[in-house]
Amino acid sequence: RSVQAVADYYGNVETFGVRDCSVQRNNQKIIEETPPAHMKRQTIEALEQGSRRLLKAADYHGAGTVEYLYDIERDQFFFMEVNTRLQVEHPISEELYHTDLVQLQIHVACGGSLEKFRKETPIGHVIEVRLNAEDPENRFAPTPGKIKRYLPPQLPGIRLDSGIEWGSTIPKEFDSMIAKIIAKGPDRKSAIAKLTRALRELQIEIDNGTTNQGFLLELLNSKEIREGGVQTDFVEQRSEEHTSNSSHLVISYAVFCL
Repeated sequence: RSVQAVADYYGNVETFGVRDCSVQRNNQKIIEETPPAHMKRQTIEALEQGSRRLLKAADYHGAGTVEYLYDIERDQFFFMEVNTRLQVEHPISEELYHTDLVQLQIHVACGGSLEKFRKETPIGHVIEVRLNAEDPENRFAPTPGKIKRYLPPQLPGIRLDSGIEWGSTIPKEFDSMIAKIIAKGPDRKSAIAKLTRALRELQIEIDNGTTNQGFLLELLNSKEIREGGVQTDFVEQRSEEHTSNSSHLVISYAVFCL
């Protein structure tokens, strides 16, 4: 779990809810959402209050992200670290609170105060996936190359943050992320439904490459993701089960052929 925060030079600290980034692979986040599924309002408030106290005590200035480990069964959280920057998943906090966090970060960096800032009441649910140029069937190996086709979804309630267009080249020297696709809905179920439709309508083709588009759709359609509250090793376990099942199918086919 992570808490988005912004602190000015005058002792004011503002927080913007709690994000769940448990769906990850090899410590790289795949799906992020806010607020976390099944987390009590009291727990969210406690995480935000604790984060504000921590940043004030540290005399912190600027935007930052306070990260925690959260035990769902015991409803307990444990401090892990502070990332002194905005995280990749900050758009979901922006959408939930209708706030431009980049602009707010610049405001406080230039000596601006948060004293007159009024945070909007969060309504609904926001979820995001990271579209990457990688091959899930080949241990998620990067697949850089020229984009031969790119038609992003044009749907209400969908935000797409991307630095590419039709004809762009995904370089092999950098991270393979193509875009962040963010969906907002009145509740978690509708947000997932919007995101699923957006992914299905997305059209992208990379010369001699592929993306994790199908893999993301499989995750969003899984019972575990729809119910919410998965652990950080969920994707690895799922991938191992998929590999094991595929091996059994190959062996069974070979025996049949004999």
